[in-house]
Amino acid sequence: MSPLQDDFFVIHVANDFDPVLESVLKTEFLTLLSEKYKHLTQNQLKFQFNNNITVTLKKEEFDWRGGNTRTMQFHQAGGDNPVLKLSGKTLQVSIGPGLPSSTRPSHQRLPATKGGKRPGLAAPSYQQQSRGPQQNLSIAQRGRSPSSKSSFVKGRTPSLHSKGAKGKARRDSSNTDYSQAEFMKTPQGGG
Repeated sequence: MSPLQDDFFVIHVANDFDPVLESVLKTEFLTLLSEKYKHLTQNQLKFQFNNNITVTLKKEEFDWRGGNTRTMQFHQAGGDNPVLKLSGKTLQVSIGPGLPSSTRPSHQRLPATKGGKRPGLAAPSYQQQSRGPQQNLSIAQRGRSPSSKSSFVKGRTPSLHSKGAKGKARRDSSNTDYSQAEFMKTPQGGG
């Protein structure tokens, strides 16, 4: 994965193709995956951060060459929205920097309620620089007008519906632009 604030990550699988995934909850997903991996195997999951990632494509049934590779290049840019540019077998992703690796969540205590009981800890908030109110938006939401972002209060994490993020993920995936999917196809014949 890149050290930038993009939502992409690649899972390298030995002797198989490498799935390229996108998640607005990249850090949370990888943290949970790492914990489950350690629980099942008693080994640490290895993470590699790099601005150039080689991806092995799925072997096609009639691809006599046995699959191909593609490269994803990540470049630091000024914006929070990723800009994708396809150039041959290379997908260039330009995006702003992520939070520093030294950033840790802090717990803020909520004031006592009427009954005198404290409801617990607030959602983690970052002590150092944050990406601003767009940090929790998907790629599809980032391009929307400012009025659609009015429900996000600066410095607060939005709460999910009681059914979790499943409905949100389905809505977001229906708005995804797959025009860059050509990047992931293996060439037909001699190319």
